[in-house]
Amino acid sequence: PALAATALLVVGNVQGAVEALLLACEEPLALVVQVLFGPAGAPIPDFLLRAAASRCERVGHPALALALYRKMSSSTSEAPLVCARFAFHAPLRALFGLRESEQYTRQAAELENSGADPVSYIALLCAASTPASHERAVDLTNAELGKIFAREDSDILRAFRICKVAHGVNLDPGFVLLTKAARVTFLAWCCFCGGLQASYLGLAGKVIAGLFRGARILLAQHLDVGFPITYLRLILYEADALYKEAMAAMQQAEHDDGLAAAFGLLSQVLVDAKEGCELDELKSLLTAVQHAQGRLWERPPLTRLPSADRVHARGIPGGNTRLGRRSVLDGSAIRGPVVTFGAPAKPQHLPLALAVQWAKVNPFTPDHTGAKLFPAAHSALPAYELETSGSEPAVDEVSSDSTLERPDRTSMSVLEKVVQAVPGPVPGQMRKK
Repeated sequence: PALAATALLVVGNVQGAVEALLLACEEPLALVVQVLFGPAGAPIPDFLLRAAASRCERVGHPALALALYRKMSSSTSEAPLVCARFAFHAPLRALFGLRESEQYTRQAAELENSGADPVSYIALLCAASTPASHERAVDLTNAELGKIFAREDSDILRAFRICKVAHGVNLDPGFVLLTKAARVTFLAWCCFCGGLQASYLGLAGKVIAGLFRGARILLAQHLDVGFPITYLRLILYEADALYKEAMAAMQQAEHDDGLAAAFGLLSQVLVDAKEGCELDELKSLLTAVQHAQGRLWERPPLTRLPSADRVHARGIPGGNTRLGRRSVLDGSAIRGPVVTFGAPAKPQHLPLALAVQWAKVNPFTPDHTGAKLFPAAHSALPAYELETSGSEPAVDEVSSDSTLERPDRTSMSVLEKVVQAVPGPVPGQMRKK
């Protein structure tokens, strides 16, 4: 990726260099390129600042993430979400210019009583980081999403905004005491809305199918949970994602098992299904899958077509096959960086590229335990922050095999200097000893 970006910079294509680095999850380097070679005095795009801030969060640099978020045009909505994800202690809240838990809770109650947009007070409830506030945020999220999708003209973009703020909820059983129905419903909504958003963003078909499959499995295991989306509709979305991923692979003259998976899924559900308004759509999709399977033995194109997907994290370099490491989404062997999660006795794995895309729309792990795929840990706090918080830096164990996700103090210190050169006001300066 660095060589590709260098070649693009030689010919003056700064935007192409930034995109090449983003595709390879080199967000800090992409921001450096934009600041150094972009138009002088031009504002940095919000998507680039958000990508770099997300990387800082994943490797445990909340201070730098906050500084980047505060450079954005919509900075006021990001700070509470960072506060929710990290659950800062009172000294760190004061240090970073964030409010106390009671203030967030009080303002959330005022907004709810005044009839404001639920997105605003759900975000504040998450930022309060108390068990009661997070339990209330889960209940409100389930209720609001249920209302949205109960209507025929569902406001999907509003559902995305609600899910974005609700992703800050901590579902650790030792922190919140949720009923089984509330917990399952919330995780199912995160998977379903995450699948819709992944389709909207053009993420990998394996991620889209895995998200819809997660919602389907959760609801199949808990039939007493009321959910406005039917089981057949979830099957349709999952099979459609597999079909589209397989067709894209065929255009690139690559092998993909998505057609076989989609055929098996549709064939089984059509045999068992007795009724449902989705049957005609399922049969139509099955016909398209069978037609595509008949074309598998046709001569592939002599040249590969350029990919229509220019998606963040699609271009992470591969590597040696990780022996014994198979993707939880499709069982394929993993080449390159791996993200490991789940119980130590029975760990599960995802390729880093798919893990980053999954976390972009659903921060919870694919095993549906409520744990975060990239847990926000203070793994690389500067010395002044550790002295204030009185805690030791945690070891980043999200991905023991992934060098891309390990905290790198040198690169982060360089990025910190670059952030100071980014145009845009920063409210307050963080004091250092």
